[in-house]
Amino acid sequence: MLKFLTRCDELFRRLSCPKGGRDCQGCFNNGFYGGQDDYSCRKGCFYYAMHYGPAYISEVYHFLTASKLLEKVGKNNIKIASMGGGMGTDFWAIRQYLHDNELKIHTQYQLWDKEQKWQSVIDLYSAKLKVDLVDLSLRSVDFGNTDIVFLNKLFSTLKNHGEDKAFLAYFSKSLATLKKGAFIVFNDVNFLEKGRDVFHTFMNSSGNFSVQGQYYFPINNAYTGNYMPITNTNIIYDCSSLSLSCDIMNSVRKTVFFYYRKDV
Repeated sequence: MLKFLTRCDELFRRLSCPKGGRDCQGCFNNGFYGGQDDYSCRKGCFYYAMHYGPAYISEVYHFLTASKLLEKVGKNNIKIASMGGGMGTDFWAIRQYLHDNELKIHTQYQLWDKEQKWQSVIDLYSAKLKVDLVDLSLRSVDFGNTDIVFLNKLFSTLKNHGEDKAFLAYFSKSLATLKKGAFIVFNDVNFLEKGRDVFHTFMNSSGNFSVQGQYYFPINNAYTGNYMPITNTNIIYDCSSLSLSCDIMNSVRKTVFFYYRKDV
């Protein structure tokens, strides 16, 4: 991780801002809180990996610890799909979780995103992992023999762009290709207006899925619902020795994880 972040910083420093500014964090804040968040800037993708990456990886890692999802799949070979995979936060978390728990599980990983710029980040840690370019609000996908599907902070972005309803229509078709016993993991912000409950209602109304768990991080007066708390909120990497162009978030954020199993 330290080597990866250092390399991100080196490339970040070489790139100029396409908007002529210097405040990447301002761009992300304005996009997420003010309307349409955008990940089409290569410099911004390197910034995202440095500033948000360790925290978002840690969120998925702590969810895996709390839910024991990988163990529940009950297979030595697990096929994983990441929708809106971005920099591959779930890829990092799964790899670290398997290593730390000495699990002899082989994973096949597929990452879908509509933004090619993420490939520049992924290339820094994997020569094999490639972004499959798909706009998930414009088409369905075939899950084939997929065991786990992650939606990583995807739905809130789609909602910001007014594409959430179109996505759910296509996603419903995608779910029909998922095999019995497979899991869907919804990982997103714990804010009502960003679509948390819309997605949960959609999954409950499908008739083919049962909710297996709803988790939240109990920080900063986060909404609890009837969710189970994930008490570990630390960053799983020690990045204190790094001196980067930006700070690294020192804790997880207000995030929820809902996961569902296909029963029919």
